[in-house]
Amino acid sequence: VNIARCLPEKNPTEQERLVKACLSHLGMCTMESGPAWLWPIERVRALIVDVSGEALFHQAVADGKGIIIA
Repeated sequence: VNIARCLPEKNPTEQERLVKACLSHLGMCTMESGPAWLWPIERVRALIVDVSGEALFHQAVADGKGIIIA
């Protein structure tokens, strides 16, 4: 219902594809969040393969700005 209301220009097949992709990503996030919070940091760091925007993070910290990490 939300996808149909937010993206009425998409046909029902495209809307369904988006719903399935959204639920798939939600499942991945759910499965990844446990280890991210509970495993030792060294084990979690070993799984990181790519970091995007790290320089922006360090600049915001240096500038004393708030940061939201998603």
